[in-house]
Amino acid sequence: MAKRSLLEDLTHLPWQVSVVLSVAVYFIFKFVLPIVVTPNPISQTLLQALDNFAIYISAILLLPAPFAYFNTKRKRQRFEVQQSLDTIKQLNWQQFEQLIAEYYRRLGFSVTENIYAGSDGGVDLVLNKGAQITLVQCKQYRNKPVGVSVVREMFGIKEARRAEKVIIVTTCNYTKDAIKFAQGKDIELIDGAMLMPMIQSVQSNVNHSFNRDGLESAKEANGNCPKCGSNLLLRKAKKGPHAGEQFWGCSTFPKCRFVQNINSM
Repeated sequence: MAKRSLLEDLTHLPWQVSVVLSVAVYFIFKFVLPIVVTPNPISQTLLQALDNFAIYISAILLLPAPFAYFNTKRKRQRFEVQQSLDTIKQLNWQQFEQLIAEYYRRLGFSVTENIYAGSDGGVDLVLNKGAQITLVQCKQYRNKPVGVSVVREMFGIKEARRAEKVIIVTTCNYTKDAIKFAQGKDIELIDGAMLMPMIQSVQSNVNHSFNRDGLESAKEANGNCPKCGSNLLLRKAKKGPHAGEQFWGCSTFPKCRFVQNINSM
């Protein structure tokens, strides 16, 4: 894969990064480097002349900011228009990774995307929340199940990088060996059946969604989940002993399984 320039990298990062970098470089070139004392007279002259170039270098570093802003906006719009697993499968691998990154951002994680990785580059996302580090690999498969070798590899990376958890997300499913290997370890396997309900749970323009257990989300509650702080949704059980009954459930289900009787709010 061809190495990208700094300016191109900045277009894939939040637009604020370009602004902060531009201001920092201007300050350093204008006020810090010119007062540095060196024994070499040529170097000293060059350092003192840098303040003349500060505004130009700063302006160049600011150029990616509007592109980064529109890239971020486009990712959010793409997230909102997903309506089914089929539409997600139509994305390319990079768009799929961006979709998953946006999902975890909306859950409150700080997300670092591996913009240098290819379509099979190991760790695709690094999630941070407090001191916890979670590694994510995205597998945008149309018909191919994720095998145990992928899960085993990610577990090895987790141990090497001392991360708390690994999440593997696929648009399909997992082999029995992959599921068996993940059991008892800090590995979360998200398959295609879980994917669309997850996306819908944090979409801002969705009025109804269905999770894998057949629970219908009708509207948001005024309160927040006492366990994780996310929005509560009014759900209706479609099966089981309480079929047909409504209750408040966390919008991040199945990540958080908090439920509350509808009459208690």
